[in-house]
Amino acid sequence: MKLKKFAKSRIFLALNILGLTVTRKGKYKVSQIDVRQDTNSYRKLYQYGKPVVVDMSIEKMRWKALATKFDYCHPFVYAVKQACEGDENLNFEVLCNELKKYYELVQPRSMSDCLDFQIQAEFPKPQHTHNTRWPWIDEKSISDGLSPVIQGNKIKKLSAREHGVQHWGPVSHEKLLTEAIKLLRLYESIKEKGYKKEMLDYTDSIVRVYILEKENLEWVAVPIQGQHRVSVASAMGIKSVPVRVMFVIRRVDVELFPLVTKGIFGKEDALSIFDSFFERKHPKVLTQWHEYLSRKTQLEIFPKKVLKVLDLL
Repeated sequence: MKLKKFAKSRIFLALNILGLTVTRKGKYKVSQIDVRQDTNSYRKLYQYGKPVVVDMSIEKMRWKALATKFDYCHPFVYAVKQACEGDENLNFEVLCNELKKYYELVQPRSMSDCLDFQIQAEFPKPQHTHNTRWPWIDEKSISDGLSPVIQGNKIKKLSAREHGVQHWGPVSHEKLLTEAIKLLRLYESIKEKGYKKEMLDYTDSIVRVYILEKENLEWVAVPIQGQHRVSVASAMGIKSVPVRVMFVIRRVDVELFPLVTKGIFGKEDALSIFDSFFERKHPKVLTQWHEYLSRKTQLEIFPKKVLKVLDLL
């Protein structure tokens, strides 16, 4: 009995650290402070010591996989934009084709390709993990090996080695369809009901982020849950969404970054990687994807110019 109570107390403690509490009905209730009507500042997290809810500009968010913005060049944003261009309804075939092209063109060979930084440490192959090994992320908090795949009407956790992951290729046909279906469902839901701004205690629908903060308090946010939601919102022209800020990573604390203390990254290298989230550049692994986008943009612009000339004749 004592062992059972001890185990239960440890589980509750772990959930509390994640910002969750357990109700009498056994549901996980979110422990958070909504500061949207107050300062709407993530820095309230320091005052309350628990996650805070704020309205956040999508412009301030960065992709956790490759540190880029959720803009036209993001594969999910681009695919949704192309699939609903000129029509309110989303063309599922176009959506799948654009995602397929991305997964064919972006296939990092190692974690060095994802980091855009040469490193000798033995990390999982990118196709086997959902998580880029940023210096400030503790490996113990990472769960690898399984990938959500829709089969029938259910989402199953299947082998990432067999199906791939959402951030890059290669992926199986089932995994490709899974990502497309997620985007389609979100698009249709937001189109019908709008983007829900109210908070629900028992839901994971809100985007969860952490903050990267410089010494001068310049910051960006990295969604750790809700990548598809942010992408669809961006594609639909929504400028800001409510997010739950879970924690803050400060640049000044570089010596405390888990992979720095383990000697995997040097201090200056870790700072360089940290700063890449604030710079307007893309990792080399995205080069072919950007070339594809550039060619398509030129092809789309050219016919419009021809039509304008014909109108003048």
